[in-house]
Amino acid sequence: MALSSPTLRASPSPIRGGVSSPSRVPRGALAAITNTAGHPDDRDGRSATDSPTTKKGKAPGDFVTPPTSPSSGVTTNSWRMPEEDDEEEDSVPGPFRKIRVIQKQPHSEVVAVRDMNGGLELRRGRPMCLKIMRRETEEQMIVRELRAYKALSHAGGSQWLAYVMRLEASLEGADDEGIERVYFVMDMMDCDLMDVMMSWDLELRRIHRKQWVAQIATGIEAIHAAGVIHRDLKPENILVDFRLNVRIGDFGCSFVNPTGRGVSCFGSYSDEIVGTWPYHAPEVLANRGKAPRDRRKYSIHVDYWALGLIVFELEQDAICPTPLFHTEADLWAYCQYKALEHGGRSYFVSKGYHFDPVVESLLKGLIEVSVSHRMERHKIRSHEYFQRGDGHNEFHNIKKRGRDLNKVPVGHDVPSERLKREGERDIYTPIAYAPDDHTGDNYSWINPQGIWGANLDNIYY
Repeated sequence: MALSSPTLRASPSPIRGGVSSPSRVPRGALAAITNTAGHPDDRDGRSATDSPTTKKGKAPGDFVTPPTSPSSGVTTNSWRMPEEDDEEEDSVPGPFRKIRVIQKQPHSEVVAVRDMNGGLELRRGRPMCLKIMRRETEEQMIVRELRAYKALSHAGGSQWLAYVMRLEASLEGADDEGIERVYFVMDMMDCDLMDVMMSWDLELRRIHRKQWVAQIATGIEAIHAAGVIHRDLKPENILVDFRLNVRIGDFGCSFVNPTGRGVSCFGSYSDEIVGTWPYHAPEVLANRGKAPRDRRKYSIHVDYWALGLIVFELEQDAICPTPLFHTEADLWAYCQYKALEHGGRSYFVSKGYHFDPVVESLLKGLIEVSVSHRMERHKIRSHEYFQRGDGHNEFHNIKKRGRDLNKVPVGHDVPSERLKREGERDIYTPIAYAPDDHTGDNYSWINPQGIWGANLDNIYY
């Protein structure tokens, strides 16, 4: 899921869409909220040009603070950081006041909101994102994604996984038409990698792409250790925060190991054909049209194949990079390609792509047809591609930097210019049902590691 601005290049997506405002009003302080028409404007009285305070030096945790970016020049928003003795902060999720629709599809949508903290923060609540899905039509995706986030939460222990999006809560509610919807609550991101590749300054991409690839690889390693295979890695599902770090999101096509153990390159786990073209690995597409008994199970290598295709796009010095494979015929031609039969030229050169030899070496290792020879975490970490000019490798201290990234309070880095209200002043009031208080399947969940995790007993209805 892309908790970001819409992308410019058309690409299939498993989950998107739907717009509504639930009518159910929870108990207590929330019951006082009946209409948003009289609520103050979302702005904090400062525009992007009203003498913003510019960050200087390195940000906490040695994050990248770029000289220029789509959101530079504006610092943190007007949401007040909680004090240690602030008992009212982070009490319950919602209600959520709509800022603007970020992305909209037929049966789901992503909305920028402010969390009003039980009705106590009517004006300057915490900036967050809601991924709102129609329960009836998106149920399979909801089940898969929620199962994955629960596995990631369990595997992370006391600390969330580095470079992976964190689901704060899964809430439920019916809209004005009685349509049941599920609400995933997450931190607000700046954009996704597709936005970066289609609209950002080319030089900025060159500066940060090796850092991003290393962070994605670290995130992949973390989710595999948690027993999850993503199966739908693509630029739209790699989200970029306001400090130019990336996080893996959208687990709606994921596989979760039912044993609860991590997944490895030595196992075979699934034969499902899921994900998004053109990022399918050949071993996934090879199962198409086969009877279940004839299908072959694949492993974690499918995520590294997709990573290679992402690297291919990031390394193109083009304003609008193109995917390596446009049709399945292109993919199968690549699988059968032999350089010796083409004068020693690589497939990339034969198609007009002239990469640096180090870049091409990484691409060949990741986009390797043979699963047993495809590059994975150990070989990736030691590859020359990640060597920096200061003598360090991009993976140096990367997990520590990822843990520091997770310590940044949710919503703290969102620039004020992103919080200007657009459209109707809707209020979303979904709730979290207690495990035994919902007829049918229960999709309510509060992440015990999240911002509301310490208050679980007072959240469920």
